[in-house]
Amino acid sequence: MKFVKTTVNTRNDKKAVFEHRGQFYLYSFVNNEDMHVNETMVFPCDKDGEVRDYAEVAVDSGYVASAVMMENLRRRLDSMVDTTTE
Repeated sequence: MKFVKTTVNTRNDKKAVFEHRGQFYLYSFVNNEDMHVNETMVFPCDKDGEVRDYAEVAVDSGYVASAVMMENLRRRLDSMVDTTTE
């Protein structure tokens, strides 16, 4: 999982773009007490971090560091790659 860029970095809102095997992913942490939202999610996105479909590919409650969240996603994605040969 390769870091591409940070798009937001505040105490309660963190977003960054990562790339893996040609696919881009937006890491997103949001803590909004007014809306009772405190979660970390990952969405498919384009190279600029624009998300078209908000069906998350990874989610956890509370804050999860991007390094941990993206490594867990990388492992899961890599385990899904068909390594058989014909």
